[in-house]
Amino acid sequence: MRHNNRILQWRITALEVEARGMLGRLEQFEYDRERLRGEIEYRRANQPDPPEPTEAQPDPSPGWVDRIARLFGGSR
Repeated sequence: MRHNNRILQWRITALEVEARGMLGRLEQFEYDRERLRGEIEYRRANQPDPPEPTEAQPDPSPGWVDRIARLFGGSR
């Protein structure tokens, strides 16, 4: 019984130490999450306006359909 009691005490101690470590990690996670939220808000508030859309220029290179048509002797 004493041996089993000693083993259970070791296990309880190990679980307590693990719980403290997990609480520390949780606190660090919450700190990092708030810091990153602030950084995201700052970047969103300070990002430049998107550029004005320009007229689409036709692609000077032939498309894949034209290439296949030429391969098989057709023209498009």
